[in-house]
Parts: sequence; C-alpha cells; structure tokens
Amino acid sequence: YIATLLLRTYNAKFKLSDGIQTIFQGCFYRGITLGSGTQAGQMYFLTSKGIEPSQSMCALTISYVMQKVGVFLYITICFVFGSGFFYHNYRSYTSYIFLAYFVSAIIILFLLLFICSKRFHKLLTFLLNKILRKEKHKNILEKINKQIKDLSFNAKSIFHNKVTLIQVLIMELVKLSWWYIIPYITLKDLGILKEYNLELFSILSVSALMSSLVGIIPAPSGIMSTELIFTALFSVLVGKGNAGSAMVMYRCSNYIIPILLGILAWIFLRRSAYGRSKSRE
Repeated sequence: YIATLLLRTYNAKFKLSDGIQTIFQGCFYRGITLGSGTQAGQMYFLTSKGIEPSQSMCALTISYVMQKVGVFLYITICFVFGSGFFYHNYRSYTSYIFLAYFVSAIIILFLLLFICSKRFHKLLTFLLNKILRKEKHKNILEKINKQIKDLSFNAKSIFHNKVTLIQVLIMELVKLSWWYIIPYITLKDLGILKEYNLELFSILSVSALMSSLVGIIPAPSGIMSTELIFTALFSVLVGKGNAGSAMVMYRCSNYIIPILLGILAWIFLRRSAYGRSKSRE
C-alpha cells in the first residue's frame, strides 16, 4: 500500500495490485542479489506500468527514507514510554543505543538533503568535481548530476502532497508493528511470556531497538547482523535458547517467506508475459 500511495503521484491509474507486485519483485531481487539489486529490479518492473525510471527511483528512495523515519520515530516512542524498562535491562548497551540513535538521525538527514536540497546538491557536485578530476570521469559526473536533478525534480511532486506523506508514515508505523509483534507471537506460543513477566510493549520495544541497531550495520539484507543482534538482545530477557527460537521464526517471516513469495510472483509474471506474447502471434 505504501508503494501504491507514492507511485500514484506519477500514475493515477496505478493499482494496489501493482504495488503488491512491486514489493514481491523487490523480495525476489533482494533474495538473488542479497539486497544490492532490489531497487533496480523494482524499477525494471515499474517501467511496464508506465512509470519512468527516474520517477520509480524517486518513489522507492522516498519509501526507504520514510521507513528509516518510521524506525526512528518508533524507537523514540519506546524510549519515552519505556525508559525504565530499557534502563533496567539494557544499561550495558547504552553506548550502542545512543550510537544507533545518532547514526540513524544522520542517515535520515543525509537522505532528506540528498532528495530535496539544492544547496546540498551543489555541495555534492563540488566535492565530486574535486575528487573525480580526470577526463575519463566526466561522463560519470554528468550521469550523477543528471540523476540527482531528476531525483530532486520528481521528489517535489511527492513532498508537496503532505497528506500522502502522513499516510505513508502512518502505514510505516503499522508495518513495523506487524514486524515487531512476530517475536511476541513466537514467545507466546513457547509459553514463556508469563514465566519472564513480559508484556507486549516490552517485546515491541526490544524489536524496535534491534531494528534500529541493525539499520546502522552495512550488511547485505541484514544477514547475520539481524540474527546476532536479535539473539543478543532477546537473550537478556528469555535466555539464548528461547531467543534463538524466536529469531528463526522472525527471519522466516520477514526474509525467507517473502523471498519465496517473490519467486512465485516472478514466475507468475513471466508466464503471463509469455502467454500474452504467444496470443499476439
């Protein structure tokens, strides 16, 4: 739904089903490229829906930024209402928590400036011209400058629509809640919530902390970093064995299953395209 809201800015006929297919295409390419080709695969698919590459790149980039904003806002809310919980259980992680908070804020600020600040674009261009001085780099610089200008131009259409941005942010918070509630469901099925006196808000808070820490580690698709941080944080509450079980269910739900669904969606689209080409013949 988030992708649909943003992409309708450029194509009013863009359907919810198209947005769902876009996400599944991203899941497929995320799996086969370990995250490096996710956006490129989605952009390729969106060209068939009448969305230009510069427009799709802009919408997908803003979607990524809004997810970062959502993660930052979510953990902030958890800190405000659960400061006692964090102090009691995660005092030894205080330096990492503040580092994650600071780095997340820097990343969000950088991305926002990159999308919509002309002064920041001029500064980037100036720095790139200083770094890439050789004649062979001129074509690269021209392409980068063009992409930055296209991104800034297309971003205006979305940022001028405040209602859409608010809707996207709300949906991001809802989406994150669904992700963060997975460990709660797993631990509840294991029957250990009462044993360790854990409530829903506590699990959501730890999941939000885990997500914010993972977000600053440059690992492809969060592989290994998610597993390690998840286990480390939840083992403080429920022990390593239970934390490991919850981690497996979490990664299956938000990584493995989406990739499998993405593969099925990719096969379905390719077979549909092949069927249409045959019928034309």
